[in-house]
Amino acid sequence: MAPRLLVDGAILQQEAYIMLKEAFGECFGQLSRVRNPPTLVSCAMGAQVSTVTEIQNEDAPFGLFQPITREDAYLVILQMAQLRSFDVLVAGRSVGHESMEAGAVRIVYLADEIVVRASGPLHLLIFYIPRRLLKDMADRHGNTGFDVLQCPWGQSFSDPIIHGLGQCLLPALRNFSRLQQPFVDYILMSLRSHLIGRFSGAAVPASVSIRGLTTWQERRAKDLMASHVQEGVSVAHLAQACHISPSGLVRGFKRNTGLTPYQWFLSLRINLAMDLMEDDARSLADVALQSGFADQSHFSRVFKEKVGISPGAWRSRSARLFAAETTDTPSDREDQAAPLST
Repeated sequence: MAPRLLVDGAILQQEAYIMLKEAFGECFGQLSRVRNPPTLVSCAMGAQVSTVTEIQNEDAPFGLFQPITREDAYLVILQMAQLRSFDVLVAGRSVGHESMEAGAVRIVYLADEIVVRASGPLHLLIFYIPRRLLKDMADRHGNTGFDVLQCPWGQSFSDPIIHGLGQCLLPALRNFSRLQQPFVDYILMSLRSHLIGRFSGAAVPASVSIRGLTTWQERRAKDLMASHVQEGVSVAHLAQACHISPSGLVRGFKRNTGLTPYQWFLSLRINLAMDLMEDDARSLADVALQSGFADQSHFSRVFKEKVGISPGAWRSRSARLFAAETTDTPSDREDQAAPLST
């Protein structure tokens, strides 16, 4: 019979432990171009796995880490030595390009397409933590409202507790024995508890609660709404994409733009309807459906409320203005092109 390990309340076969350790080590090693980096594995209740991998390469040039496979999990990246340049791209957009001091932390959510760029010698710890593992832990301790970590995604921040926990794991990473497994489990469990306590929403970072959404969150919400004008998109979906609670998204978006996401979304539909109405061959009923409204009556009611006149009246006025512009005399156009006198 294969030897077994009792890991945080779950029995894990030794062969399975080794396979998981090698799999995660190989995965993060390939991403960072480091061969066989040391990795520790902890299996919590329900056999959900969290890991920590040490990436160290003194000769690492500037490089682009490969895109990381999407899944419902977090990476907590702890910088163990100064790095000249570190950038996180979420869905192709940079969310934080800066140097990183020793002890700096970044958290990324793997549900998005994540790419990391780094310049200079590498020495960091990468903690892999499934979101469900945090959710289950929060539920067991009565924090049933916890859903996602509310933190400055991809941006560096200081956290002495995460740094200290990482330092504690270095000896086990470099010379692991099975007798150290309970210690590893305890440290990784402490990290999960700390993340829930700091980023569960009880103390949301200032970048979200005071200054509104971060630049990338606002851009992500706007882009999602623009790409779903016809079919619509829920606040819950926008919040999930921005890694923030729905109420936090609404408050932050209004603080940034002066409008709620719903008001912004309606303005996108109105603008689309105006573009469509420039085609005289389109009926107002067709314009209503193509711009995402339930029917012509709904479209007309919202349009008049927002613009002040009915769609038909707006179309007629727009046509008259266009006709006037196209019938200008040559002298009119020359006068309009002439520079203003001073």
